[in-house]
Amino acid sequence: MTPDEYARPLIEVFDDLLPEGTFADACALCASPRWRFGHESHDDDPIPFWEMDLTGDAVFNTVWEQVRARCEALSGRALRVIRQYAAGHTYGLGGKPHCDDHRSGCYTLLYYPMREWKQAWEGETVFYDSAGEVIRAVTPRPNRAVFFDSRIEHAGRAPSRLCPALRVIVAYKLEPQPLSALPAVETAKLPQESSELAMTEVSRIGAERVYSTRISGERLAALTRERLLEIGKGLHVPGFRPGKIPLDVLEQRYGARARDVYAIISPCKRRSSC
Repeated sequence: MTPDEYARPLIEVFDDLLPEGTFADACALCASPRWRFGHESHDDDPIPFWEMDLTGDAVFNTVWEQVRARCEALSGRALRVIRQYAAGHTYGLGGKPHCDDHRSGCYTLLYYPMREWKQAWEGETVFYDSAGEVIRAVTPRPNRAVFFDSRIEHAGRAPSRLCPALRVIVAYKLEPQPLSALPAVETAKLPQESSELAMTEVSRIGAERVYSTRISGERLAALTRERLLEIGKGLHVPGFRPGKIPLDVLEQRYGARARDVYAIISPCKRRSSC
């Protein structure tokens, strides 16, 4: 991560994430006897924990589709899930600090599908800066999620001795959608020359075409404003209600991300304890 990214790490909390019906389905599934014990967080962490594979699970596919727009607005790109699974921790089964992915453009979404969690039960997800100092701790409250840059070092703390329940998180490991997987653009409908957009063919080799595109400052500003307003709908910023965050505050914190572009990178398969 760059110094600027360390100074303004992307860590966003979503409270009351799902409607009651979907939340109930998620809690019920995570209370089912599908758990297996013995999964390890990563290669240098020998402490095993409980795991439930959720690959292709209809309930948690629905969860992702309901939160997808918020995550993509914050990241500034279309995202796809490369891993989804549940991890369970009891007293003494905390994870070591780790990064989920070292590639730029990858993100993690953690969701807490529990009906109850008391403050005395602890079990926070803790985030660190480049010097190993704690920069944020997120309590696993029911129906809460946290979305963050996968390069940020973090760890899932074990529940306290007072906790009688399983600390459950559902992890979605995310990467940018390849451009080949995105809906095709009908280029014939794009204006070749206008006050807002200008496209110029700069080279052609066989069937390959390369275009240079210029967009007006007015159009870029309008698109950025739309994206910032979409981002603001799901943010939890102290002093402001969700959806009521002033545009200048959003621009200061997220303007660069709102103008971001897609990155094309290869998949990552590793799981971790968050």
